[in-house]
Amino acid sequence: MAFFDIFKKKQDTPPTGEQAQKQQEELSAGLEKTKTGLFSKLARAVAGRSTIDAGVLDDLEEVLISSDVGVETTVKIIRRIEERVARDKYMNASALQSILRGEIATLMEDAHGSSENFGLDATEGQPYVVMVVGVNGAGKTTMMKCILGYLRHEGVVTLDGETIGPGNIHRLSFATCEHSFFPALSPADHRDFYQAHFPAFNDRRFRLLTEFFQLPLHKPLRSFSTGMKNQLEVTLALSQGADYILMDEPFAGNDVFNREDFYKVLLGILEPTETILLSTHLLEEVKTFLSRAVLLRQGRLIGDISQQEMEDEDLVTRVKQTYHYQADRVRKALSQLPDEEG
Repeated sequence: MAFFDIFKKKQDTPPTGEQAQKQQEELSAGLEKTKTGLFSKLARAVAGRSTIDAGVLDDLEEVLISSDVGVETTVKIIRRIEERVARDKYMNASALQSILRGEIATLMEDAHGSSENFGLDATEGQPYVVMVVGVNGAGKTTMMKCILGYLRHEGVVTLDGETIGPGNIHRLSFATCEHSFFPALSPADHRDFYQAHFPAFNDRRFRLLTEFFQLPLHKPLRSFSTGMKNQLEVTLALSQGADYILMDEPFAGNDVFNREDFYKVLLGILEPTETILLSTHLLEEVKTFLSRAVLLRQGRLIGDISQQEMEDEDLVTRVKQTYHYQADRVRKALSQLPDEEG
């Protein structure tokens, strides 16, 4: 199965005069779609808020970064809002929406005539985050292990048109909650091992993530908690230098605050050439920064949801409909329990 071919990035080619005109028309249409989708997300983030506090600003920051607005532009917008709130002392959600629309529209329109990334400080070809969705036993982990060659399977898995083997396996990395490290070694030992075996190993990213997670570099991993082990697993997968990063329930064992902060860091460090294939049950937490969602049932693909479709319809709702989720099943199960005898 040519699984990775469908995620292949478009190649840059110099446009002709006619192609350039067509690209400009597509740019205008895409710009308007981006602006509309972003406004919709921002409106949901501030809906029902009566005052503008730190919580609202944190939510806005998450929406802006997950929408590929970029860190520098996000900081600029948040700073302007903070200045306005400090000056006016009080601002409601309606006034905030108006200011946000003006800020975003100005940033986009100012750059419309330039070639500088639509006025956003993100580079062309954003990191691609694909979520693999499925109930327990749907085949998510099995699929990833087949891609990596851990399990025998029928057919052929290709990576950008080539069969996966010794010549290109380094382009894949894997973070699994089952763990794939050496318990007796420390994070520093693993860094040395990866540097020796993966020429593209990103030491700067490794140091950034270990510092972010506050992982002790010279203690053996057997002394780590489950959450810390998962954090190192993710750190190694992201630092290997792979083009495609497979993650199977990578956030298991991490508290909600660590996960929330990690999502922001993840979006900030990924390069445009990197693709994340993510399997997790935490749909609500990750849906804001997904590029695509594929749905599995009994090892077969039963749904393929684009980013635009996720903006038009809530992902969780769509998933429940696809899997025919029965909202009353808990009530029915409880009603069948025998009454306790007094």
